[in-house]
Amino acid sequence: MTRVVLVVPDAGPLISLAKAGSLDLLLTLRLPIYLVDQVRHEVTKDKARFPDAQAIDDWIKAHPARVHEFSTAVGKAAAARRQAGETRQPGQGEAAIAEFLSRLDEVSDDPDTPVLLLYEDSDVHKSRFVLPDTVHVVSTWGLLKGLERKRLIRSAQAVWDKIEAAGRSPSTVLTDDPGADASGGPTTW
Repeated sequence: MTRVVLVVPDAGPLISLAKAGSLDLLLTLRLPIYLVDQVRHEVTKDKARFPDAQAIDDWIKAHPARVHEFSTAVGKAAAARRQAGETRQPGQGEAAIAEFLSRLDEVSDDPDTPVLLLYEDSDVHKSRFVLPDTVHVVSTWGLLKGLERKRLIRSAQAVWDKIEAAGRSPSTVLTDDPGADASGGPTTW
């Protein structure tokens, strides 16, 4: 089995883990973390109303060697439209993630590098965009259960309880679907 070498979180897991005070769980994997620019904007834009937005922004800034922002044409265009006064931009996060997935060769020397795609949004699970064969898909609940299985956390349920106690009700779908490495073998994280 080939070990996954990247983590690509979308907005949902970041918000949930921030609400639980558990963003550092992503660091326990010892993998580079790539945030798509539009997703970063979405999770940090309203710091005055959402304390978790400030927590996410602080966490990103505290780990510049591990957490990287990936610039996309979608994100740049959305930023330009925001500056022009457009406030509602549905679907831009998903479009930016799709662009990122089509440009994976820009984040690794090896185009066959497996990617761990962490999600909460059912759009990923419903495959609204094409996932390369090298993408290993895991839900937030799947991540927590995997961290528990690897003994990196004591209890996935304890973290989940903190998420729910903070008023968030993410999907309980347990997804941990391996991708394929260059030889066709399954990926692991």
